[in-house]
Amino acid sequence: MGTKTIRVSEEIYDRLEARKRESESFTDLLARLTEEERDIYAGFGAWANTDATEKMREAHENLNESLDDDTSEFRNSEAKR
Repeated sequence: MGTKTIRVSEEIYDRLEARKRESESFTDLLARLTEEERDIYAGFGAWANTDATEKMREAHENLNESLDDDTSEFRNSEAKR
């Protein structure tokens, strides 16, 4: 396969370089960034017939409770000052 040279501004070069993975060439980076659109619905139903949804709800509730407790603790400690 042949190669082509393209000109980009330093700003664009810096943006590309920031997105480049450690072992990735600029050709690899550009190929990755210009891949065809993926099917956005491909993952739908992946949790079907699993308990993942319920586990996520439980984790969410636990996090909210923990944050509520921490907030209450903070408010109480501030009120005592």
